[in-house]
Amino acid sequence: MNNTLTDKAIDVHLDKLSKAQPLEDYCTNCGDCCSPSVTVKSFNNSPFRILVPELKCKFNKSIDGKSVCTVYGERFKKAFWCLDLKGMIKEGAAPGDCPYVDTLKGYNPTRKLDVPQYGAVLPLLKKAISSADISAFDGDDIKSFLGD
Repeated sequence: MNNTLTDKAIDVHLDKLSKAQPLEDYCTNCGDCCSPSVTVKSFNNSPFRILVPELKCKFNKSIDGKSVCTVYGERFKKAFWCLDLKGMIKEGAAPGDCPYVDTLKGYNPTRKLDVPQYGAVLPLLKKAISSADISAFDGDDIKSFLGD
């Protein structure tokens, strides 16, 4: 677990959001939560997650510039790795600018790095991805990312 938020705090937050509008309406279809993130440790040994934007779930497609899940209605059956909202928050799978978490105090988001920072850690990310379970991703995307 990446975050120290309690289940109750997450439930209260999601309940508050749902009172303003349906929870589904918060999604911007950016696809960031459909990309893997790699947990690394900072110099002071604090863990944080880095988004790997080149990779998306094999069921995620870009249509008219929007990220779309092709198995959305059955995603929890067909994609065992897919997280529900509560799981996404607990795992820190969304970046801090995600509307589901941007107002949630105590949330530890997946980080989107700028180009120089990302380039500096890319070899580490490739190593981590190459030794991970890659069944969630398209084989050609993995080969391209790893440079195979």
